[in-house]
Amino acid sequence: MIRVATASVNQTPLDWSGNRNRIIAASQVAMQCNPDAILFPELCISGYGCEDAFHMPEVWSNSAESLRLLAEKLNGISGSVPVIVGLPYIHLGLLYNVSAVLSNGEIVALVPKQHLAGDGIHYEPRWFHPYRGAPEPAAEGILFGPSIIDTGSFRFIIEICEDSWVDNRPATQHAGSSFDCILSPTASHFAIGKERIRRQIALETSRAFHCTYISVNLLGNEAGRAIYDGQSIAAQTGNLLYESPAFSFDEFTVHCISFDPEPNRSRRVQTHSFRESITIPSHSSLEGATVRISESRKDFGFRIPGEEAIAPRKEKEIPLPTDYCGPLSNPAHRPSSPERSVNQPVEKRHGDPNLEFLYAASLGLFDYLRKSHSRGFALSLSGGADSGVCGLLVARMIRFGLAELGQERFLESIHRTDLGPLKEKEIIGNLLFTVYQGTDQSSDITRNAASTLAEALGSNHQSISVQSLVSNYIETYEAAYSRKLTWKEDDLVLQNIQARARSPFVWMLANATGSLLIATGNRSEGAVGYCTMDGDTSGGIAPIAGIDKDFLRKWLLFMETVGDPHFGPEPSLHVINAQQPTAELRPAESHQTDESDLMAYDLLNRIQKLAVRDRMGPRQILKQLLIDNEWENKPAINESSRAQGPAASGRPRHRLFALRYDQGQLAEAIRKFFRLWSRNQWKRERIAVSFHLDDENIDPRTYFRFPILSAGFEEELESLLDS
Repeated sequence: MIRVATASVNQTPLDWSGNRNRIIAASQVAMQCNPDAILFPELCISGYGCEDAFHMPEVWSNSAESLRLLAEKLNGISGSVPVIVGLPYIHLGLLYNVSAVLSNGEIVALVPKQHLAGDGIHYEPRWFHPYRGAPEPAAEGILFGPSIIDTGSFRFIIEICEDSWVDNRPATQHAGSSFDCILSPTASHFAIGKERIRRQIALETSRAFHCTYISVNLLGNEAGRAIYDGQSIAAQTGNLLYESPAFSFDEFTVHCISFDPEPNRSRRVQTHSFRESITIPSHSSLEGATVRISESRKDFGFRIPGEEAIAPRKEKEIPLPTDYCGPLSNPAHRPSSPERSVNQPVEKRHGDPNLEFLYAASLGLFDYLRKSHSRGFALSLSGGADSGVCGLLVARMIRFGLAELGQERFLESIHRTDLGPLKEKEIIGNLLFTVYQGTDQSSDITRNAASTLAEALGSNHQSISVQSLVSNYIETYEAAYSRKLTWKEDDLVLQNIQARARSPFVWMLANATGSLLIATGNRSEGAVGYCTMDGDTSGGIAPIAGIDKDFLRKWLLFMETVGDPHFGPEPSLHVINAQQPTAELRPAESHQTDESDLMAYDLLNRIQKLAVRDRMGPRQILKQLLIDNEWENKPAINESSRAQGPAASGRPRHRLFALRYDQGQLAEAIRKFFRLWSRNQWKRERIAVSFHLDDENIDPRTYFRFPILSAGFEEELESLLDS
């Protein structure tokens, strides 16, 4: 049997010593299973999210220095076991995304990425060059290029993330070289449902090439926006071999994957179509691309001058079944006393979009909190859906962290050891500060909803009125310009001043507590500018700006009635789910709702998805809406559905928009969307840092760029029905 240890690490860009130490610590844990190879994620030495810092020569030299230090230090831990780590590497004046193979204190191979990710949130071609050549010598004679690593017990090749997603992949080039395994280090950002694609790639790859396919992903919110699930996936000859839990709050997770290479070898011999499709390389080209670990040079000379040799200190092997596939525990984290014990096991897995969103967003908040060295979160809790989602995410993040890490390690992780031993809700109250800021337009319903949710979550909550501030601004304006402001003529002015009057106090709260201020806007509102700049957009982090309102409303109902498998439902959400979403900025008699101001959220989100994700123009979108046949469950938020639970929480509602609206109404909705979209690009440029959570995004810095000033599709919109 062959054993590969996968080590997912939560790295930080440019944290040279921290990133190295996590790689070393994870390698020590990996040696428990006596592995034949240890696989780390893509660019784990430098961090994947260095952005334009990749262009800095100092980043190249620091990465190379870290690689040399790792080769030296891992020699005393893993010995001849090949360890695969990722870094940016300069070769002949060009920068490559490289996986380095370390063994016996040496760098024995440098395998560059051949296909760069340049879509969605990825900008790899901006920084790296794709390698398309044959293997050749690099510095100090190290083999640089697509390589076959022969350990003596098995042969493997390396495909770096995107390399596995394309047809002309390294596995195709090496198919005639009889490799046993593909090792794939990845930095594959989280998106709801994306894990199914990665699993399918693993299954299909292992079937097509009669091999074992093993991938390991980065872990956590590495650099601010993209979140990585830290998952390891293994498949053999078309069957799933292992799929690890995901979204760990730990600094690293290590998994052991055992497989027998003989069935792969037998199938390659048996399958006529496979033998016909491959090209057998010449002996010289095969030899030129093969690195034999057993023949590596022992005196490579990568020891740093002045450093003493490190005596081998392999982690004590633990007895495991021969075919073991599963996690390896870190001895340093085993409870030494009741105070350090973990409250309950937390195993998070993909599958349900509601849970994937919860796990990813809570992990994103945890890492943002600890990596920014902030002391907590401040939140203007309005009693509505968006701020309710944000408050619940923070509270569940804290509960997940306490359950997985134990109180001592959790508080150490977020640099809050000053809190000392406390009950769970007391910790939440020291990390989450909420305030309800009412005006004359605010209702008792939202005020009570905010206080009810805050009490259930355990936040440090206050309820205040900012009406005096609003009145003072209005009176000052009216005196200065000798004009009375009225709702008939100054509707937007009177709405926006309420939202902006709430900003100073919650910023003061954030400053006084050393907290991150959460901006509560969602993607649907951001797309059409349905937000007040420097009002409800105030904040340093916008955790739900990358997800649409329709999803959030369904998620709140799910969390009220079902919840996650670790802590169950949150019944207090009833006070939010019973309401229609409203900005509550107009007088009560106007019966203001979000959908009456905009359009039905499901229609808005469909138009947005077609425009942003699918890059359709107004005419294409109208044609698509007229033939749309997608179905979904639209939550019916009422008492009967709530009593019956989630299975009955929605009535079937189709997206056959042509049955709900005539062509004129659909055309008007499209006009409204594109005009609001084009007019409000400047707002999207200023939205606080947001998480990427599904298959689209309106963040102009990472996903969809659009001119701040444009003609806004006016010609297309005017002639929309002509075609």
